Amino acid sequence: MGSEERVPEAAEVEQRVLAYLQRELLSPGATVGGDTELLSGAVLDSMSVLRLAAFVAQEFGIALQPSDFTIDNFQSVSAIAQYVRRVRAARAPESSAR
Repeated sequence: MGSEERVPEAAEVEQRVLAYLQRELLSPGATVGGDTELLSGAVLDSMSVLRLAAFVAQEFGIALQPSDFTIDNFQSVSAIAQYVRRVRAARAPESSAR
């Protein structure tokens, strides 16, 4: 898949995360936006956060480290998008060197 070799745009990451949230984690009829607080806003419970983290890791080819599980990285869809882009950009030289 080509997205494993490039850093996805923030809008692309947000779109894929929002679609996953709507499909798998939110109550029917519930909606969230890019800046909706997922953690402190009581949108997701702890199990949902773990499922979301697993989705992010698989969908974007990221090996999540324990230090990655911070409020700053998962507080909103926009924060997740920035986290994904930061991690992928930092690891991009590794994959292009192969």
